[in-house]
Amino acid sequence: MEVSAWSGNTYGVRVGYANRDKFFNSSWDWIEVEIENKTHRFRLTGSFWDGCPEFRDSGGTVIQDWLRRNYTVPWPNGSPPRFKLEVIGEQRFRLEP
Repeated sequence: MEVSAWSGNTYGVRVGYANRDKFFNSSWDWIEVEIENKTHRFRLTGSFWDGCPEFRDSGGTVIQDWLRRNYTVPWPNGSPPRFKLEVIGEQRFRLEP
């Protein structure tokens, strides 16, 4: 699926409403994402289901560091980098540039 970068207090991955509804299960509290051959766990907050369909790197720099290695951070206003999030199993995804 095509997704985009998100930034606020931290960095995250915006999956969007359609991808959230198609590829994510509302019973999940977390997902695992493979980033450069390492698996990381990200919590899905209530806001993920209530209007902010992105998972965030709360308190960490995994997504931020990955974005800096692959894209310009920060990016121009209104033009976040776009990339792929591949489903690889139950609650498991792979992030690719």
